[in-house]
Amino acid sequence: MVLYLSSHRICWLWFAFGIPVFMAAAAILWLMIAKP
Repeated sequence: MVLYLSSHRICWLWFAFGIPVFMAAAAILWLMIAKP
């Protein structure tokens, strides 16, 4: 039970930190590609 809760918390931390990082990387790539 404790291991499950710990794993769930790690999953939420990865989700919370991974999404903004992915969005930032995508925005940088989009700016580089869209730049005239």
